[in-house]
Amino acid sequence: SSARGALCFPCRPPLQRAPHSAEAMEDLSKLTVPQLKEKLKDLSLPVSGAKADLIARLQEHLDKSKDGAAGSDEKPAEADVEMKDGEGDATAAKEEGDADAVETKGEEKDVEMKQEEEPKPAEPEEPKELEEDAPQDKRPRMAKGVVEIGSPPDTTMNVLPARDGKVLMSLADGGFRHLAAAARCNTGVKAGRYLYEVRILESKNLADDGKVRSKQSCVFGFTTADSSLFLGSGPDSAAFDSEGYYIAGSDWTKGKLFPRFSAYNKVYGVLLNLDPASPNCNTVSLFCDGERLCKPQQLPESLKGKALFPTVNYKNMTLQVNFGPVGLANMPFKCRMLQDAATADVEVRKSKQPVGGKKEVVFPVSLPDEGSFDWLSGYLKQNPQFTELSNRSVLEWGLKSGLYRNRNAWPSCNDKPSMDFGVKEIDEYFLHGMIRSLAPMLPRDYVVMEVKGNLLAEERRRAVAEFSPDEFKRVAVVLMGEPPADVKAKTHAQLLEEKKAKVARDVRQKKVMELSERKKAKKAEEEAAAKKAKEEAEAKKKEGEDGAKDEEKEGGEAEEEPAAQAKAEEKEEEGPSEESEIEEAIRQAQEAVTLTDEEKAQWFPKVQTEDLPKKELGRMFGSFSIPTKEEGFDEVRFEWSQESEASKHMRNWVLERKATFLVKGLKPGPWFQAKYDLWKSERNQLRDKHLAFLDRKKKEGAAATEGELVVDLASVSDIFDADGRGTPLYSNFKYEDWLLLGWRYELHLLAHAFVDDVADEDIPGIPENHVPFYFELYFGTKFSPKEKLGVSGGVAAVMQLLREPVHLAEGSNPGAPKILRSSLEKDAPLSAFVKGVEAFRRDRKRRLEAGDESAQLSFPKPAGKALPAKAAPKGLRAAGGAAPAKALPAKAAPPGLVKAAAGHAAVRPPITKAAPPGLRKPIVKAAAPDASLKRPAPPTGPPGGSGGGAPPAKRPRPPASFVAAAAAGKAPIAKRKPPTAPHA
Repeated sequence: SSARGALCFPCRPPLQRAPHSAEAMEDLSKLTVPQLKEKLKDLSLPVSGAKADLIARLQEHLDKSKDGAAGSDEKPAEADVEMKDGEGDATAAKEEGDADAVETKGEEKDVEMKQEEEPKPAEPEEPKELEEDAPQDKRPRMAKGVVEIGSPPDTTMNVLPARDGKVLMSLADGGFRHLAAAARCNTGVKAGRYLYEVRILESKNLADDGKVRSKQSCVFGFTTADSSLFLGSGPDSAAFDSEGYYIAGSDWTKGKLFPRFSAYNKVYGVLLNLDPASPNCNTVSLFCDGERLCKPQQLPESLKGKALFPTVNYKNMTLQVNFGPVGLANMPFKCRMLQDAATADVEVRKSKQPVGGKKEVVFPVSLPDEGSFDWLSGYLKQNPQFTELSNRSVLEWGLKSGLYRNRNAWPSCNDKPSMDFGVKEIDEYFLHGMIRSLAPMLPRDYVVMEVKGNLLAEERRRAVAEFSPDEFKRVAVVLMGEPPADVKAKTHAQLLEEKKAKVARDVRQKKVMELSERKKAKKAEEEAAAKKAKEEAEAKKKEGEDGAKDEEKEGGEAEEEPAAQAKAEEKEEEGPSEESEIEEAIRQAQEAVTLTDEEKAQWFPKVQTEDLPKKELGRMFGSFSIPTKEEGFDEVRFEWSQESEASKHMRNWVLERKATFLVKGLKPGPWFQAKYDLWKSERNQLRDKHLAFLDRKKKEGAAATEGELVVDLASVSDIFDADGRGTPLYSNFKYEDWLLLGWRYELHLLAHAFVDDVADEDIPGIPENHVPFYFELYFGTKFSPKEKLGVSGGVAAVMQLLREPVHLAEGSNPGAPKILRSSLEKDAPLSAFVKGVEAFRRDRKRRLEAGDESAQLSFPKPAGKALPAKAAPKGLRAAGGAAPAKALPAKAAPPGLVKAAAGHAAVRPPITKAAPPGLRKPIVKAAAPDASLKRPAPPTGPPGGSGGGAPPAKRPRPPASFVAAAAAGKAPIAKRKPPTAPHA
């Protein structure tokens, strides 16, 4: 029957489909999942599920397709063999029923799969390119070769253009590899849609010995005509960074929009669309080999309506820049290059032709902190074709190139700011020297801004000689004297704003404190009221019943909510009112702020960062001068005032600095050394004569201070023998008098020696606040009047105490500080100083006798140096007869001691041993019971003496009764410790 069935139904699925299904299943299993999904997608079938489900779904579809084709193309064959009528009909009916069931089941399964797949959205289609082909334009177009890039002043100094600007290279040695090179095209787009292309020809990997490694990077975009050359450093730029970011003004996108740029074989196109009819108007787009890298990016508002110039920045790279008219890459739409632009859509900048065919080099000459850098900023804004040559420009260049300064950078000045980039060539100012040597080879206009160098004649001559007179016009611009009205107005506006800001801070702080105190007082009142209400409520609760208590409690809880809400609302209303109150107080206070007459007379504002360090200024300001044509300048231009006024202004400025700055490199001269040595010799002679006089008086039996020497000071010719009997004029000097003599003499020497060593008629003496510095410089000891004279108040207080001959005199210029002067001649003898101190002593004595206690001098006396303590010899007490610091334990009396009666101390027999080495006689010697003990007495003499005074007085012996009482009340003497142990 099987054979018959096969013959009778050759095309039925159960018989014909089996071998084909196995073969198809084997073929489908060899496909990958993506391939299977692609086939299902082509057949509009679901693509979800595992690989087995995908194969089964695809196989089922193939089977259905084959069955449909077989049923339509083939007709049923007639039976060759007779069959039974009932058997054939039953079999056919059964087969038809099975087929219908299978078909129904398959349809239900397909419906279920479709329902499962319906909620999932379809994959998004690629966005349609909105840029269309450029229409035909019959307007006049730009001439060939007009568009160019790489010409000054629209390039940095490290740009090296080649092949008429089509290739841009850069310098790399001497620190240049850390600085970005920037170039701007001379043609800007005002309207329409235009493209330019850039190819990275070379990416240099340069070795670096510094802390910061040089990197390779580039940025392509557009800037305005007078904006910075560095993309991303200001609001007037829009660009694409090589790392994948878009920069709109100074804002960078949060994430990367495209992969990092590749070198050598990729062409990057930057498209600017300013066409108002385009949906991408006011956008900039980036393409790589004709394919869009990101969607169009909006231009910043500051760029709209302005001519935009193609600009490129690059570091350690070589670029090929193509402006057309034919592009390097095929774009997906027809687009015109910049060189093919209509003349009405672009703006071409033409460089200014120099007067006389020469470039100009300007040397601004200005005094420090008198608006030199403010003038420079305004000059560069009015003359953008000039390039600044200064350390300040190198610092700004490094910051705009992506370098970072050390946070702990040392304070610096404007003329030579500290770099602190971690790059040796830049931090040590080597790069600035390379730029200065490179500048004369690049024909462009320069401003050489060196505050110190432009004020020194020798530095000016050297700088001017670097620029050839055949190619450059050397101009010195003198900025001295009274500045123009606009400069003074700007200064006054800045001073007024600073005063207003300070007033605002003070008023705000005061009002905040007042409001805080007000809140505290209010809070204290509320707490007191709440406490009182609580006490009253508790008293009522105690009197009421339990039910009433519950009702009151519920009522109180109900009332707490609106009370809390009212308090919150009051707090919300209170905040803005307080702030408005503060702002109103600040506004009223600022309206009352005005400039004083002194501030209105000020020409320049106070700078936060000085132009030159004080140390360097103090060393060099005496050599500052005004430039002349003899130094090599083609022109000396006085910008603010005439030459005479400028010279006068500089002269006064120098005099003020001489009166306030220390003289660097000053050393004591030979005159001072000789006079100081003479003073030390005379001081020793005074001391020796005084001690000899005291010794003679003691030998004669008279007191040293007996009687007052009464002689006329003017008639004394010999201070060592004032009365003709050997009495010195200073016989009655005390410690205070000797100290006054030394201070007077030394300050007199200092006043004359300084003037002699400085040898500058503009410095007539030492300024008051510089006296301590020069005193230490000349005498090698600190100027400390409080420790030695007991006076505080500085130099003025010392002058008031000494009276003469030194004093503080008025300076040579109005407003200059007082200076130290001496009323005595330069070579005044010692007798003049001794007579002056003696006269001062007599005047003080007279005033004291009259009851004037203010005439009493009380100088602090230096404490004597204590000698180092030594251990006492064995068997002896410490020096001065003091007992040991720690008592030793009592032991049995050694042999030779007689035991004392009860209540009495033992008595040691007399010591008869030889004295310890170094002593001339025993400390204790045998004596009668009532004899006292002898101890060596310290030497005595006049205060401050060197030991040459009267012989030491003997210490008086105590009475015998005192020694007996002391012996009776003491315990037996304990045995001494071994010699190896330290003794008190």
